[in-house]
Formats: sequence, structure tokens, C-alpha cells
Amino acid sequence: MLNFCFVFLQIGLAVGDIDSIQQNAEYKRLSVKIEVIHNFKEKLPLWLLHRIHQSESVRRPNMKAKTMFQKIKGLGDRLVSGKTKYSVEDAERNLANHLTNIFNSKMTEQDKRINSLGREMKEQRIILEKMFDVISKNDATRTLDDD
Repeated sequence: MLNFCFVFLQIGLAVGDIDSIQQNAEYKRLSVKIEVIHNFKEKLPLWLLHRIHQSESVRRPNMKAKTMFQKIKGLGDRLVSGKTKYSVEDAERNLANHLTNIFNSKMTEQDKRINSLGREMKEQRIILEKMFDVISKNDATRTLDDD
């Protein structure tokens, strides 16, 4: 019976470590991504890397396009977005909506985790109560047999 108690305690500890394991997995995934990008950049010829590398990217939606490439790029952006003008309010609204969606999805995920942990704890409590009842009945029969 004592072995079962230790097993259930270990299960409880393992369930508590899930968040740290997921966080470590996320860090590992990001480090692998960085390594892949770095390896890809190392294999590119230097002349090609200098030609396509952008150290920064600045968007100026109110500035008129000067080159044909800028005009085509601006036309493509407008066709994709379906808008002809960009505004700061639109960008802020889109950012706020995006962050709200991310926050809501994370909250829903955490709610599901909490509910599953609660269910597991209830199941473990029921099992431990049954084990306690069995142990107490065995102890009661042993004391009666000893007398």
C-alpha cells in the first residue's frame, strides 16, 4: 500500500512539472530554429548574402513610391489588404485584436490545464480515500485478531 502512495505522489510531481517541460521544449524549438537559419546563412555565397540581406526594414505608408519596384510592392500590399490607405488607428486596432486573440487562446489553454489537473486530483483523492479505508479495515481486523 505504501508503494501505491509513493507512485501517486510521483504522478502528482510529474503533473506539476509539465509547465517547465513545455517551456524548456519551447526554448529548444527556438534554438533549433536559430541554428537552422544560421546554418542556412553560412552556406549562402557571400555575394548573394550581401545582395539580399536587409539589416532593417522601414515602412512609410504616407511616402510616395519613387521606383517601379516600390510602386509594384505598394500595389501588392493594397491588393492583399483590400485597403488603399493605412492609418495608425488601423494598425493599433489590428495589433490590439491580435494580442487579444493570443491572450484569449492562452487563457483557454490554461483553463483546460487547470480543469484537467483538478479532475486528476479528485481521482487521486478518491483512490487515496479507498486505500485509507482498506488500510484502516485491515488494521481493525488485525487488532481484533490479536485480541
